[in-house]
Amino acid sequence: MRAVFHIHTKYSVDTWLKPEEIVEKLVELGIDLVFITDHNTIRGGEEVRKVGEKRGIKVIIGAEYFTSIGDIIGIFLTQEIKENHPLKLIDKIKSQGGLSILPHPYKSHTLFPSLISKIDLIEVFNSRTPSYLNALALRLAEKYNKPKIIGSDAHFLSEIPLTIMEINSSSQNLKSVLLQHGIRFVKQEETKLFYPILTGITKLCKKGDPTIMVNWVKKGYDLLFKSFPSKI
Repeated sequence: MRAVFHIHTKYSVDTWLKPEEIVEKLVELGIDLVFITDHNTIRGGEEVRKVGEKRGIKVIIGAEYFTSIGDIIGIFLTQEIKENHPLKLIDKIKSQGGLSILPHPYKSHTLFPSLISKIDLIEVFNSRTPSYLNALALRLAEKYNKPKIIGSDAHFLSEIPLTIMEINSSSQNLKSVLLQHGIRFVKQEETKLFYPILTGITKLCKKGDPTIMVNWVKKGYDLLFKSFPSKI
């Protein structure tokens, strides 16, 4: 299965990506499996699943939670989680039968051995993270013999195909394949600088005045990303 990990939707505070347009992009790219990981909610994953299953795409529901030591991602979630303590959050993820992932570990994180030991997988390449920090993440995963995963951290359509994986698995044994280092990395590309800048503008707009600023940024978004879809 061709898979993409770490995708955000309109339910995150820093993007307007709609579930329908994400699914259309996945179909265009020939993606079979997607991990939706909105900030602090599983609503986006739930909606993408409803749309994606009709198009033959397997959708894993997840969320990227802010904690006292930085972000932690949970996947295979069925319920919302409210928890700021990292180790307790991991416990709650596992209580749902989920897996925990440490995204971009050297970007806005405080790391300690008990956290690394408890985490299930480590994101060793993140398209929005500088290469030298991704190199440190890879070294961390190898030091602790943790399964690796890569993510585009997509907030815009053109970022979705920046990282692509191949996973030889059925939906029945997907978790075990992930835990047994069963992912092959097909594509790893860094995003362009203006994407994170626009993400920051989007966040300011969604948290601030939702009239003039939002309309202005949406026009720029449509011009830049809908008129020139990326190809593999």
